[in-house]
Amino acid sequence: MYNYVVTAHKPSTVVSSVRASFSAPDETNLILNKTTRLEFYTLVPNGLKLFMDLPVYARISAMEVYRPRGCTTDLLFVATARYQYFVLSYDVENQKLISEATGNFKYRVGRPAELGVLSVMDPSCRMIGLYAYQGLLTVMPMVTNSGKQKQQLNKSSQQLRRDSRISQPVGTIQKPFNLRLKELLIRSMVLLYNTELPTIAILYEDSKNQCHIKTYRINLKEKECIDNPWKLTNIDDTSNLLVAVPKGGFLIVQSKTIIYYDGNFRPRQIDLEFPTAARGLDKYTKKLIP
Repeated sequence: MYNYVVTAHKPSTVVSSVRASFSAPDETNLILNKTTRLEFYTLVPNGLKLFMDLPVYARISAMEVYRPRGCTTDLLFVATARYQYFVLSYDVENQKLISEATGNFKYRVGRPAELGVLSVMDPSCRMIGLYAYQGLLTVMPMVTNSGKQKQQLNKSSQQLRRDSRISQPVGTIQKPFNLRLKELLIRSMVLLYNTELPTIAILYEDSKNQCHIKTYRINLKEKECIDNPWKLTNIDDTSNLLVAVPKGGFLIVQSKTIIYYDGNFRPRQIDLEFPTAARGLDKYTKKLIP
């Protein structure tokens, strides 16, 4: 005799969230990760309005929003604890979700990362990075040029992917590959704006519980990770988050301090009276959300 046990209630805990223009180019959406469920909200004058929810038959580990060149709405990348991923878009005319891509990034002999799956999206939509196994950065290259790109500039996300079966549309995720990293316990990572090659900044903790930041350039063509000379050593151990800044550089968020390193890696520090919680960047207006 077998028993099947399942909760009668939908999950209510919000694990993470992203802001997007997902349902329409002129709409602002909030997408909530509730572990095994995605909820999609639209910003309206009197608050947030739920317009769709989606059960996911796996534990959601990470989400990223991106808009390939030529798309009028954002796409949603979702990674799960089973080392699988899928990409969603929204069909405005038929008011339904469309699965743009699926795949996996499982590595048979890897040791799972202690802090779970971390994800980063290149601001120029050249790659997605995943840190799912200790010492391994999984790189998912993305198509940046297409033979039919000029004719597709004004098409929606779903139309862009339907039209061409011969040449891969801009934004298509290609076969992933792994790069070795010396850093094992990674707290946070970001891909920086305005870089010739995708450049990743990594906040990590060493065996002595000291925090450091290291930067790498990623050569997608040669599938190699190039050491960048810029780094920070022995920073405050309350550092827990890096946030990329559209004008260049990144923020280091600490318990009572935020430090901004610009594109030339010159620091500026803001001291806070009380501990702070970090928020993301509005990539369209390029301002820090208050």
